[in-house]
Amino acid sequence: MKHKSLTALAAVLVFTSCAAGLRGEIKSDGSAALDFSSSLLPSIGRLIRQAQGINTSGTVILNAAEINNSFEKAPGVKSVKFQTSQSDTLEGPIVIEKIDAFLEGTKAKFINWKSSPAGGSFEVVLNRENGALILSQISPDVTDYISTLMAPIATGEILTKKEYLSLLTDVYGKKMADEITAAFFNVSLIFPSTVRRVTGGKSQGRTASFSVPLCDMLVLEKPLVLKVEW
Repeated sequence: MKHKSLTALAAVLVFTSCAAGLRGEIKSDGSAALDFSSSLLPSIGRLIRQAQGINTSGTVILNAAEINNSFEKAPGVKSVKFQTSQSDTLEGPIVIEKIDAFLEGTKAKFINWKSSPAGGSFEVVLNRENGALILSQISPDVTDYISTLMAPIATGEILTKKEYLSLLTDVYGKKMADEITAAFFNVSLIFPSTVRRVTGGKSQGRTASFSVPLCDMLVLEKPLVLKVEW
């Protein structure tokens, strides 16, 4: 349970970050060398501290050593070397043995990977059907944290982005709604050969890039589909 709880806190950073990013290279065998970075939205940091009973704003929320140990036990992960700081930032390299092994064998599987000498494809699908399942498979803790934000990906409530931001404004104030509106999760990945087609992003040579609004991930008003073919 400790493994899932720590992984949950890191997952919260993905879904509540003002500046989250993932970059690196995926090999033809599905292995990958990635660099992850994420900084909590200030208002979300305050909420998490309140939930954990932490009164000091500069106190580090996450324990890097424990998170590294937690992630290294996850399927498909070879090594993780995250570091944390008082700015509520988590960053560091991740080495993956098999990119599509995460949540493999569960209904929450959301990564599809195909590779052959002739080419291949990489696809991530996040929607209202699998969103809550993904969070619950990571840990009930992460669902609790995201539910604090009343996010449809966790609550299952059917809302438009406009309705969700209005709800956030009513409960937590316009500042939090504005922070979430301005936040993006940026991904830049190098693939085995020249990218032929990209869904949900853009490409140049072997590199595909995506910039996903955080609000889109939290609300899932439309299915989020990111796909690369090479």
